[in-house]
Amino acid sequence: MTGVVKSVGKYALLAGTALALSMSAASAASMAKAGMDKRVADLEREVTLLMTT
Repeated sequence: MTGVVKSVGKYALLAGTALALSMSAASAASMAKAGMDKRVADLEREVTLLMTT
């Protein structure tokens, strides 16, 4: 019986780790997109400034 409990605990730990890694990857992707959006906005602002001068 204790072997079954250890196996279930091991699989629960693996599932929890996989979930945490996927959430971390999603967060990193979201931050990268936000950074890219800011760069695009900065470039658009620079182009606008160059066109008006």
